[in-house]
Amino acid sequence: RNERDGTTLRWVGPGSYQDGDGMHFPRRDFPFERGFFISKHEISVSQFEEFLRQRSEERERRTITLHRPDGTDYVYTLKDQDPAIYVSWEDANRYCEWAGLRLPSGAEWGYAAQGGDGRKFPWGNEAPSAERLNLADKGAEWSPTVQRGIDRRAAWTDGYSVLAPVDSFPLGASPWGCLNMCGNVREWTD
Repeated sequence: RNERDGTTLRWVGPGSYQDGDGMHFPRRDFPFERGFFISKHEISVSQFEEFLRQRSEERERRTITLHRPDGTDYVYTLKDQDPAIYVSWEDANRYCEWAGLRLPSGAEWGYAAQGGDGRKFPWGNEAPSAERLNLADKGAEWSPTVQRGIDRRAAWTDGYSVLAPVDSFPLGASPWGCLNMCGNVREWTD
């Protein structure tokens, strides 16, 4: 556990990770002779707000307005345990420096997400489901997957209209115990 910000860290042991599908992206091997620590989950709104408070910075981001495909708006109020969003790479990097952490490399993030056994998803090769990740689904208030009148949202409802708390979906954990490495929000790497 990180003393500065309370982040739970997971140990990712030595091994190797293969990136790329061989069709659209070339396969690349990334060996890790040494292990590394990575956050168990995304940084939460409350953690990021504490960083801003200690730096005497203010940024009011507790509500966001999402534009639905039908032209109406949906106002979502961020909760303490939601992942911090609308954070630039520079701010993510500053947060890590403040907390005594660092952003993982893209290869480290991929290895922490999928392990070294060739699995498709953090949890294995089983199809995505409502028990494993937060995805634009039938219960979503907003979805970038509804385009040109075609609804590409997943057929299930995961229980979250927009964001899921950072400690959600333990059945979707990576081999190293990291959560939400598929779905919910995009994450920065170095």
